[in-house]
Amino acid sequence: MIGMLDRSISRRSWLACLAMLPLLTLTGCEDAPSFNVAGSFFPDWIFCSLAGIALAIVSYRLLARLKMESYVQPAVLIYPSIALSCSVTLWLLFFG
Repeated sequence: MIGMLDRSISRRSWLACLAMLPLLTLTGCEDAPSFNVAGSFFPDWIFCSLAGIALAIVSYRLLARLKMESYVQPAVLIYPSIALSCSVTLWLLFFG
């Protein structure tokens, strides 16, 4: 009897979690933050990612001008990380 009761409780908790799953997936269904550019709405993350890439290019050129580029290794990991961190920082500053 107790074993059946334990299975019933665990099944109910599983069903409760399953019933809450749509709530977790629908929380992002709000109006998307976007800009109207020439009649088209662009998501804000596109602008933040483009600005992050531009800031990574600026940092690359600055390090190359200061002749410190050789200290930044592996560049294939560092510059995308700079772009990502700049993008996320801009997103948090303007939209967070």
